[in-house]
Amino acid sequence: MDYIFDKVKTKIGSLSTQQRYAFLSCLIAGFLAHGYALCNNYIYHDATILNGLGTTFGIGRWALGYMGVINDALLGNYHLPFFNIVLSLIFIAISAVITVDILCVKGSFLSIFIGAIFAVYPVVTSTFAYNFSAVFYFMALMLALLSVRQSLNNKYISGVILLTLSLGFYQAYFSVALTVSLTVVMVMLLDKDIELIDSIKKGVSFIASFIVSLLLYLIINKLSVIIMKPPATGYQGADDMGTLAIAKIPSRIIQSYLHFFYIKWNGINKATCMWVFIIAFLISAAVTILIHIYRKKLAIQNILFFALCVVIMPLAVNIVYVMSTDDNYSVHTLMRYATIFVLIMPALLMEKTSDEAVSFPIEKALNVFAALLLGTITLCYIYSNNVAYLKMNLVEEEMNSFFTVMQSRITGLDGYNDDMPVCFSGESKIVDNNLYDMNEMYEDTVILGYEYNARDLINRESWLRYMAYHTGFAPTVIDVPGDILESEEFKSMSAYPDDNSIKIINGIITVKLSE
Repeated sequence: MDYIFDKVKTKIGSLSTQQRYAFLSCLIAGFLAHGYALCNNYIYHDATILNGLGTTFGIGRWALGYMGVINDALLGNYHLPFFNIVLSLIFIAISAVITVDILCVKGSFLSIFIGAIFAVYPVVTSTFAYNFSAVFYFMALMLALLSVRQSLNNKYISGVILLTLSLGFYQAYFSVALTVSLTVVMVMLLDKDIELIDSIKKGVSFIASFIVSLLLYLIINKLSVIIMKPPATGYQGADDMGTLAIAKIPSRIIQSYLHFFYIKWNGINKATCMWVFIIAFLISAAVTILIHIYRKKLAIQNILFFALCVVIMPLAVNIVYVMSTDDNYSVHTLMRYATIFVLIMPALLMEKTSDEAVSFPIEKALNVFAALLLGTITLCYIYSNNVAYLKMNLVEEEMNSFFTVMQSRITGLDGYNDDMPVCFSGESKIVDNNLYDMNEMYEDTVILGYEYNARDLINRESWLRYMAYHTGFAPTVIDVPGDILESEEFKSMSAYPDDNSIKIINGIITVKLSE
């Protein structure tokens, strides 16, 4: 029994100081950023699924689907506040450790920053809004980074297998693998001791591994659909999985570049101060790198290939925009984790170009300035994450009040009987002028899962489940009978929440939610 313990102890003992810093800073920053999610169970939007993983095989997430089958055979999969968040943070921390290892980070500050930013990046917060699948999503992140590490060490077969599994859990982390690999090549190009041909060979080997992984993923996906026979779904263009309309690819590529330079990134940096800090950091990093190129007199070939990598970087970060050309496909916050390397990659290049004695005083000043900016950005993310949780809590309280009042009005009807069925007319179009607009106060909190107002969520298709979970009111719901729809009594009813919007007609409780 001590064998496993000894193996784990040996592995931990082999970690460098920088890797340990990354792991610890990830957990500490993660607690500061997500303490609310650790200790509170919030259930709305897709999280009303509660037990299960949602759609899996139907949208190409076959590894997630098979994991769901295993879970169902064991203890089930639930939307758990503490357990899922802690396990997710551990996977994120391991991912940060792998990243520090891949990028050969030497500095303590950068190691701490990588660990912290991995945990506090708003994509994590957005994922925690759907924590029933968060553990497996961050397992996919870890697998994607492990695949790069294996390929970097010339273990291409295991690298392909790991990336294929990652894609099977959540396809969007393909951009993380691509971006990290490109970062490795860029570091090699700035090193005068590494031959240009070696940098090119490493880049080509990465690309070959990615292509094989994508093909293997698509083959397994096709077989899984045949075996599991999932219901058809138009979600995110899933019905056209593995096909691309060639004519639409150029516009998708253009879109990926436009959304790269529009630094708000699906609400991640909605606050003006955030994108100002990021731009200031990128400028300071660019100046430092240019000074290094000038001082080291790099070969023109290296400079040209480095410039090519810089041009490719936005596409690598936003490759999710090109992964489907279906009209139903759209990119949201959960798919944008790779944008984190817009901060990590320049910081790494600054570290790599500052190893030797600094010749220009401006380099020292820029390094200090960049470090202050990165620290400030990290703290801002922690703060904004807590604001998102606060907004979500207030929206939930407002929704609870709304549905509690609805329940009271239904059960308070003269002649009410709890055996009576209930029919709702006009759902998804409820208008209550007294609902508070949270976005007036929380206008910068627009990442997926936290961009909603109460009026948005009471009109979601999951509203009946929400009402059942939060108010304990789960009547027998039927479609509105045709005779009631055509009756004068129904036509004379007002729209909820006005008076005369709830009646008992022909022994059926009828709620007219909208005209």
